[in-house]
Amino acid sequence: EAFQGENLLGGARPPKLGFQRGSTFNAAGHDCSFVFGDLNFRPNVSLEELPRGIANMTLEEVMALQALDPSVCERPADAALEGFAEGEVGFPPTYKYKVGTNSLDENRVPAWTDRVFFRGERVELARYQAHLALRHTSDHRPV
Repeated sequence: EAFQGENLLGGARPPKLGFQRGSTFNAAGHDCSFVFGDLNFRPNVSLEELPRGIANMTLEEVMALQALDPSVCERPADAALEGFAEGEVGFPPTYKYKVGTNSLDENRVPAWTDRVFFRGERVELARYQAHLALRHTSDHRPV
């Protein structure tokens, strides 16, 4: 329970209107649960290790970086995701783009940072994709 007893400066936090700060909710207590967002997963490779610059790589070469991404190759990607499932990551990287363009930033290794994980007996994945046309507000592409 991060930051339950202290404020940002390290001092004691006052009680919150008589309510306990501890959470009584957890993923196991629900019929279905979702974890989504920028989970910051990255391929284990540096720019210097790539055979050529990002701008000169083909889509196939960029997609091959998935083989170096533990979050795609290993399950679970993180101990906190134990028991969660994810659809097949068959879309191009979601990070890092030049804002307003379809061009990847040449100073960062492309990555599949934006993801959706789910659990539940009645959860069925209908589609799992990146929305590559939504490019005007962020260096990420939403999933």
